[in-house]
Amino acid sequence: MAPTLLDRVASRTRSAPRERRPVKLPQNELLLRESRRVIVEDIASSGRISVHCIAEKFDKSKLLNELNACKRGGVFCDGVAIAPGLGGDNGQVEMAELGWEWEDVLHCPCMSTWTGEHLGDVFFFEWGVATFWGFEDAQEAGVLRRIACGGCSISPLDLHDVESEEFRFQYTEEESPGIANDTIVMAQHLSTKTVKLATCYALAQSTKLKVNESSISQQVDKFIELPRTLAKTGKVEMPKKEIHKLTGAIFLEKCAVNLLGPVMDTPAFFWDASDALCALYDAIFEYLEIDDRIEILNARFEICEAMLDMLRDHQHAENSSFLEWIVIVLLIVEVAIGIVEILGLTGLLPHYH
Repeated sequence: MAPTLLDRVASRTRSAPRERRPVKLPQNELLLRESRRVIVEDIASSGRISVHCIAEKFDKSKLLNELNACKRGGVFCDGVAIAPGLGGDNGQVEMAELGWEWEDVLHCPCMSTWTGEHLGDVFFFEWGVATFWGFEDAQEAGVLRRIACGGCSISPLDLHDVESEEFRFQYTEEESPGIANDTIVMAQHLSTKTVKLATCYALAQSTKLKVNESSISQQVDKFIELPRTLAKTGKVEMPKKEIHKLTGAIFLEKCAVNLLGPVMDTPAFFWDASDALCALYDAIFEYLEIDDRIEILNARFEICEAMLDMLRDHQHAENSSFLEWIVIVLLIVEVAIGIVEILGLTGLLPHYH
């Protein structure tokens, strides 16, 4: 039986933490003031942050209806329910339904159906990324399966195209906040919705970019042998239509990264956010090396475009050579006919009746 999204999430191998330069997170009075706006209770001291890109984008209306139906029904998936409150910054429990915040993110505070305690938070980003804060593998898989079965995705990714990244969080009272070895360390009083969201935005952008990185790698693999073949044999057997299709695919990937996608844009959430939250987002963004990865990706785009230009020039040269030979043959035929006519007129050739 073909593997499902549930199987992929539940059985994926855990990658080793990436070796990146540690980054200190901002620690100032503004961030402390931001954290005091909520009441924090029953917060786990450590846990997982898991990010999954499963679609090009979510259907905002369908996803909202599905989550509100889960909230009214009391069960999200096995052992997980959406908390009755919105998890707002005023510390009060609000029974209103969920809604899209800042136009591109939907926050779901979740609790355990067995103990009734706070379990974790899920942030659904409009651009097809779900970020889990404090969940286990099986719980994440159950939520993703519920979303997939609800038809909430627009252009869902194939199983081999789904990208996932895993981080860890650690709350402490002594160490200064920072991020190293894919572990985010911060004070426990910073475990607020807005601080989590500022962190998750950068993580979600990184995972979305990872989809583009994998896609362009697949495109490169399709024609990486073409220049080698051209160097060895002096010709490439590829129809013009295929070259045009590759050109269009590379152009779409470039637009997805630089124009149409959310990776290059600063989220609207930070337009009115405090300086401390913006600094937190910038620190995570820097740690994930997103700017450098985009620069590398654009360099790959330029190489791919240069390769395609070379193939087009090669085909153009072959077509020009073919047309030149046609003209030469026609000229030879015309000269031969002219010689025959001249010989006939001068009587050097016999006339046949």
